[in-house]
Amino acid sequence: MKHYSASAIAILASGCASIGGGDIATDYTLATTSIPNEWAVTLPSPASQSDWTTQFDSDVMNGLIKEAIQANPSLLAARARASATYATSRAARGDRLPDLSASSTLGRVGLGQTESDTASISLTTSWEVDLWGQVSKRISASDEDFNASQADLDDLRLSIAGRTANAWISLSNSRAQLTLAEDELAARKRARELTERRVGTGLATTLDVRLARSAEASAESSIARAQLDVSDSARALEVLLGRYPAAEINAPETPPTLGPMADANISPMDLLARRPDVAASEARMAAAGLRADLARIAMRPSLSLSASGTIETTEIGDLLDVDQLAGRVLANIASPIFNGGKLANQAKSARLNAEAAAANYASVVLAAWQEVEGARSADLSLEQQEYALQIAMEEAQAAEVIAERQYQQGLISIFDLINAQTRRISAKSQLIAARASRGINRINYHLALGGGDAPVINAPAGS
Repeated sequence: MKHYSASAIAILASGCASIGGGDIATDYTLATTSIPNEWAVTLPSPASQSDWTTQFDSDVMNGLIKEAIQANPSLLAARARASATYATSRAARGDRLPDLSASSTLGRVGLGQTESDTASISLTTSWEVDLWGQVSKRISASDEDFNASQADLDDLRLSIAGRTANAWISLSNSRAQLTLAEDELAARKRARELTERRVGTGLATTLDVRLARSAEASAESSIARAQLDVSDSARALEVLLGRYPAAEINAPETPPTLGPMADANISPMDLLARRPDVAASEARMAAAGLRADLARIAMRPSLSLSASGTIETTEIGDLLDVDQLAGRVLANIASPIFNGGKLANQAKSARLNAEAAAANYASVVLAAWQEVEGARSADLSLEQQEYALQIAMEEAQAAEVIAERQYQQGLISIFDLINAQTRRISAKSQLIAARASRGINRINYHLALGGGDAPVINAPAGS
């Protein structure tokens, strides 16, 4: 696929550039004077060349990604669209060659004894002279349309891989939260049973029993909600895989625990050559520039050549006799004189569409940089959250053990025990969610970098 990154960046820096043979100008310019060579957010870990999926250490996840790439319905539709655009681009190349058509007629003429059979055969050919490069530009514009559709396919393929991995982590998170909810129910049940025994000895009141039972019922509600989350997460993953959403797929009960995010040997400028969405935007910008040129060329004179030949005879056998051939060759020059401003307005519309494509390219590039910077920053934040929540959970676990022992001894109330259990459950739930969020962010980071050596199956759309 062609890339016009150098010319496209000129759009960001100065607001004008020549791309795909067409001059594009826009009112937009990048607010900064230059594009940095390094990312604003610095990562502590050195650069790594490893496949982004290896850090999750899951053959199951890799297998699911491969399955989604092969069977996802949206991806299958995108492949068909890319193939259709490829066929259109190949069809446009026929404009370089003359058109040739043939026709024949059979009939009878005359009346009565003078009636006779007649036959004729005609050949007609025409050719548009590429006087101003309009034929070449139409072909190039069609080629850029195909490049854009192929880049869209690559972008969707990368997106499906990432969404599948994210869905797998979300399912792991839901299952971990369900396990935690079941653990909470067991803890609440122990507290309720202990409280009921204490009532018999006069160490607890009916109020204590009511509170313990309420906490147990709330835990049962949490389990039902967590079970629904597991089912929803499983169905979402199954749909990505092209399976029936029966909520039958499984995943580990703990989200992945990741190390520090490794830096990438990719600069902000390098990113533009890696991102398929940027490539698609570049191709559409080039196509728009070419069509703006075509709209201007339409106001110039055009030249076409045509030739025709006809053999007409009353004897069928003479149809192949070249002596019977009558023909003509014409050269036609046409130039628009008055069309009510139609061509001028079409040229203006095409130019404005090219400017819109250039501005859209700038938007796509800025969004790509934002995604990378945001993911790098988020990983540092999530790492700190995970570290703090790990400590919070460990302290809450120890506090719960002490609270349960002191409650058995009658040193604290049921309020204190329930509060200690709630703190431990909340801290662990937040830790699970932080690990899942970090895993999803890590995947999004590699998607923002344009992917890597993920287990993605590539198939050319035109094949």
